[in-house]
Amino acid sequence: MYHCPFCDLQIPSRSRLVEHLVKHTKEKPFRCSFCAAGFTRRDALNSHLPKHHAVIERLHTSRCSPPTHAMPVPPLR
Repeated sequence: MYHCPFCDLQIPSRSRLVEHLVKHTKEKPFRCSFCAAGFTRRDALNSHLPKHHAVIERLHTSRCSPPTHAMPVPPLR
């Protein structure tokens, strides 16, 4: 068993203790690469990305794809 030094909570694994400690330290080690948002857990970051950055993905895709309404190029003579 692991013990939290801040609240004496008993936690069964070291990884869970590390996850718990950020509640006390307010550390946000998982950062969004698109904005300034920080998260205490990776799963929270992963759920943030599609909600807030779907627009960026659509813009990126539209810039990289050729337009579907392109004018035909006349043949060379």
